[in-house]
Formats: sequence, structure tokens, C-alpha cells
Amino acid sequence: MFNLFRSRKRAVRYVLGGILTLVAFSMVITLIPGLLSNPAEATDVTLGEVDGRPITAQSVVAHMAAQGVSSDLPFNSILLSSTSALDELVEREVLLTEAERFGLFPDEQEVAEWMQLQMPFLFPEGVFVGPAIYARYVRQSFKLGIPEFEHRIAQRMAVDTRLKRLVTSDILVTTPELEEVYRDRNEQASIEYIKVLTADFTRQVQVTDEELREAYENEQARHLVPERRTVKLLLLDDSTLSVPEVPESRLRQYYARNRATYRAPRQARASHILFMADMESSGDENPDRKAEAEEVLRKIRDGADFALMAKEHSDDTNAAEGGDLGLFSAGEYPAEFEQAAFNLEPDAVSDVVKTEVGYHIIKLREKVPARTRPFDEVRDELLATLRQETMQRDRFALTDRVSAAAREAGTDLEEVGRQFDLEVRTLPPFSINEPPAELSGDQTFLNALFDNEPGNPALSTEGGITKIGVVSDVDPSRQAEFEEVRDKVRDSLVTQRSTDLAQQRADRIAEEARKPGASLRRVGSRFGARARSSEFFKSSDLVQDIGRASVLGPEPFSGALDLVVGPLRVRGNFVVFRVLERKEADMGNFADEREDIRKTQLDTKREAAFRVYTEAKVAAYQAAGRVRKFEDRVRDFARLYSRGRT
Repeated sequence: MFNLFRSRKRAVRYVLGGILTLVAFSMVITLIPGLLSNPAEATDVTLGEVDGRPITAQSVVAHMAAQGVSSDLPFNSILLSSTSALDELVEREVLLTEAERFGLFPDEQEVAEWMQLQMPFLFPEGVFVGPAIYARYVRQSFKLGIPEFEHRIAQRMAVDTRLKRLVTSDILVTTPELEEVYRDRNEQASIEYIKVLTADFTRQVQVTDEELREAYENEQARHLVPERRTVKLLLLDDSTLSVPEVPESRLRQYYARNRATYRAPRQARASHILFMADMESSGDENPDRKAEAEEVLRKIRDGADFALMAKEHSDDTNAAEGGDLGLFSAGEYPAEFEQAAFNLEPDAVSDVVKTEVGYHIIKLREKVPARTRPFDEVRDELLATLRQETMQRDRFALTDRVSAAAREAGTDLEEVGRQFDLEVRTLPPFSINEPPAELSGDQTFLNALFDNEPGNPALSTEGGITKIGVVSDVDPSRQAEFEEVRDKVRDSLVTQRSTDLAQQRADRIAEEARKPGASLRRVGSRFGARARSSEFFKSSDLVQDIGRASVLGPEPFSGALDLVVGPLRVRGNFVVFRVLERKEADMGNFADEREDIRKTQLDTKREAAFRVYTEAKVAAYQAAGRVRKFEDRVRDFARLYSRGRT
């Protein structure tokens, strides 16, 4: 409940950290310099415009690479992906134009403050490391120059934070909406079902060589041996870096320069009794809940035990502990609550205090004055900070030297490994869709390896490991011979026919079960299929033998009892079911889940509203002739991206 409102400053940092993640996600273009057949001619081609500002093939390449779109896909898939990428970039440009119109772009000082908050290792001992180390960090981590990096941060802040907040700030979630969501989440149902397994029909399927040949000939486009590449991989592990010694004098110097950082703010320890109320705006009142709070306050002033009153009346999750909130600092709770708490003397009880979540009665337990934490108390923190900053700079410098040596060495990465005493692995040939374990989960790095020319290194840093990869050999994509894919064709044909037989059986079961007076259990026994009854489940639960309840559709919670539903295809099998019973949601736990539901629904409604706003703005720009898309150029671009395959 109320404790969910704590640590708002930390929440802001998480949001800003999310911006950094989004920035990093879009910064991939310089990793893939050889992506198009002729980048010098192709990447500057304008594929679209917003207010005359071009959207180039280069930006579409970056967007597609960030989405993991491989150039080995068929032409039609590449065309669809590039068209979608252009649409999304047009949307982004429109939103940036609107953010600029409203004056929402942060200035240089605001961007600098953001970076100092998110990248403290660039400000050791409170002093900026300087443009050279900063540029090296940005180049290695994001593959960008300083101006472009800071410009993209500003864009993200302007659109994803400020414009979205401006557009959606008036959106609220009402109590009836919250109750409806709670009911939908917590209503339960049980079903009787029959599951028809495709695998049960596999033995009935016989496939001749002629049928296999025919299937192979009819679907040759599906039977391609993808391009495979042999990669040499050099690994730099942060854990192998020596832990630097930090002299005592430097620790004390750092502490002296940053004493303000180690100033602990004033704190208070308090207990409270919360009377939750529907406070949708700062001016709202809830007379019934306020009167209830005032009555409890009267009892406390007449001598009633505060902790006992909290246990009996508080809506907060800490009611059983007498409403104890523990120690807290300024900024963790709503301003009205903190002002009242810090103005009390120890053991004093406040008047009824109104906040955005309801009404409170506060009892102050103790006050802890602000203080500066002494050197001895923070020495270990100082040591860890300075060691981390030093190791970070050492890693940047080493990565620069190793990368330069790799560019010089070309495919002879072993020489670089010997020079720097680093491990080099040669990975067996692999395709982009079946990467080895060392590369799985790093799609940007994988894309770079499959788009770079042999000998041109690609670099990735993640989880303390820096990988430098060089392609040493390329086996081009080709049409698979029949014998190479014979087993694959057989498996596909058998699965298809088994699925058809299973669906026919499920159709018959459903048809018979819908007849008047029919029993699903008796119908199942006639077809050799067992009917089972489920336990009660919610819409978000797993149903035994079936999977997520969502695959059953809305009928378990909205259809008529005894209605036969199906067959539904569920993970390659088929399910026929009928609803046995339902249980209404227990509203007794609504208060415990209310705030979580409110936040989720508010985020959902605001995202939906911003999507509507975005689509309306794009449509308005198009109607006014402010957006242009060059479809012929997009088609030509897709051909280049797919390496000439149509």
C-alpha cells in the first residue's frame, strides 16, 4: 500500500536508466559498415521525409539491425521489415517535431546532469574525466560520436518522458475500472476437457519416397542451407584485470572533495494508520473515510493505544506491526505526509493528514538529525568506487589497443591474442539463426559478424566481457540437396498429416458433444479419449496439461455453463472443453492489490493514449503533405539489403 510510494528518487533513476537502454538499443549502425552491397551509394538515399527532413537508408538499416532483421531473409520479408522500419522512423520524426514545437527538448545543462547521474564513473572524485576518455567510452559502448550521442539522449528525454507526460497527464483510472480489472483477474473457473494429441496419430501416417520428393520440389524455397561463417573470437574479461591499489591519501582526498555526497539527511521513524480513499486529484475529499479517521484520532487522544488502533483500522500492509514505517528520509513519502511527520516531536500524534492515497494519523517515534558520515564509516565505499573507476578506465584503454591491433591483423587474431596474452576461440561454422552459445542473446554483435567483410572486426561489451570477433571464412547460402533435408521433409510431412488427423478427430468429438443430452465424458470414451476435470483457475494461471488459461479464450469466464468450446489448437494439439463452474472474485483482498492494479492500468491507458495521439499526429502530417514515403526507393533498398535475392 502506502509503502509502495517509497524511494521515488530511485524510481526516477530507473526511468533514466531505461532511457540509456533505449539509446543503446538504437545505436548500432557503425557496427555494420558492409551491410549493403554498395554502402557509399546506398546509405545516403532518402527513403522518406518529414517536413523536408530526410529519413535515409542508413537510419532504416540501423533500425532493422536493432530489431534483429537478417539480410538472409527472403526479399518479401525484407521489404515488409523495411517498410515497417520506415513507418516507425516517420512516427519518431513527427513526435520529435511536436516535442520541439512544445519546447520540450532539454538544454545542455539538463543533459549533463542526466549523464552525471547515470555515469558517475566519468566523474571520479567529482571531476570530469575529460573529453578524451568520455569520447572513448561513448565510441566503445555506443559506436557514436559525442554530439550524436548527446543528441539522442536529448531526443529520448524530449519524446519518451516529456511529450508523453504532457499528452497523458490528465488520464486517470476510476475505482469502478479498478474493481472491474480486479474481478477479471480473480474470477475463477473450472472446465471439463478432452485433449487430442497429434503425436497419437503419427504411426498412422505412411509416407512414400515419391511423396517426399514431391513435397521437396513443391517447397524448395523453404529448403535453403543458410550462409555459415567461421568466426575467431577474442575475449577480454574484466575479472582478469588486476585490482588497483588505492593509496590512503587518495581516499582521503576523494572524501574531502566529496563530503557533501556522504551527508546523511535528517531522518524520522514513525508509525501511521492509513485510511485508503479514492483521491483522484488533489482537491478530492472522501467524507466517510475522513470521518472514520477523525473518530480513531479522537480515541487515541482519549488514551487508546496507537499500535492497537493501527492493527484494527489501518489499510496499510504494515498494520500488523502497529503501522511502523521504520526510518525514512525526505523524499520517500508524499510531501504532505513528510511535512506533518517532521514537524512532530517524539511520541506526538498528528492531526488527520490527507495525501494522494487517503487519510493518515501519524505518530513520531524518533528524529535523527542530518549528519556527515565520517571517513572511517565510508572508507570501504570509497575504496570500491575508486577501484571500479580505475578499472573502467583501464578496460577502455585496453579495448582501444586490442581493437586497433585486430584491425591491423585482419583474420590473424591469434597474433593479437599472443600480443596481449588473451584467449582466442575459433567457433565452428554457424548460421545467423543458429548461433553458438558464446554469441546467443547478442543480436547486434551477431548481425555485425554476418555483415562485416572477413577480417573486419566487430566489437561488443556486455556483462563485463568484451568480445572482438573476426570472420575468417564464409560458406554462402545455397539450395539444399534432397538428401540433405530428406529427414526434415519427412518430419514436416508426417507432422502435417498427423495434425490433420488429430483435428478431424477433435472435430468429431466436438460435434458429438454438442448434441442434446450428450456428455463429454461419454463422447470421449467412444473415441478412446479421456475427459478430465481441471482445478479452479484464474485467467492468468496455468491449467494442467493445457498451458496458459489465455489459450482457452474468454469462454471459461464469460461463456454459458455447459457450452462446448473447440476444438482449439494448443501447442500443436487440440482441446475441446465445456465450463463446469465459476467462482466470483473475493473482493476482500481488493485493497491489497488496488495500488498495483492502478499503476498497471494507468501505464496501459497512457501507453494506449499516446499511441492514439501518435497515429493521429502522423495522419495529420500526411494529410497536410508534410510526410513523404518513396515506395520505389524502399523496394530497391530491400533488394540491396537482401543481397540481390528476389
